[in-house]
Amino acid sequence: MNLKKAQKTLMAVLNKKFGLDFEYSMVNGHLEAKNSITINGFDDDVYCQFRFYQDGLASYCFTFDKLEESGEVLRLLSEYNTNFRFFKAYLDDGYLRLDHVGYCVGDKELAEYTKGIMNEIISDKSKQYLRPLCNLTHS
Repeated sequence: MNLKKAQKTLMAVLNKKFGLDFEYSMVNGHLEAKNSITINGFDDDVYCQFRFYQDGLASYCFTFDKLEESGEVLRLLSEYNTNFRFFKAYLDDGYLRLDHVGYCVGDKELAEYTKGIMNEIISDKSKQYLRPLCNLTHS
């Protein structure tokens, strides 16, 4: 993946199409796109950190508010992961996090792939399993 082209593509998708204010930087040889977003129906701001590599690896990470580990939280994480396999939900240093990693994402696929990621995070099916977790989060 050409990272300069990738940045232009991502700016067209994330900043222009979705109207978000993503910032871009090169870090250790890969492209990072970062921003905090709001998802309708949730009171949490969601920190997005997307990473793109020359070999076609694309990593999309969404970090929600704090969430304490409990039996109920682990059950809800398992339910999310069982029923919505597009993202992996887990606790990361006391925060709710969703990740998706794509392999072999090339210049031609990047725009549609990123649109798909953004549409999946706000899909009704994702929200169905994400809402009970977000109801337990706090800042």
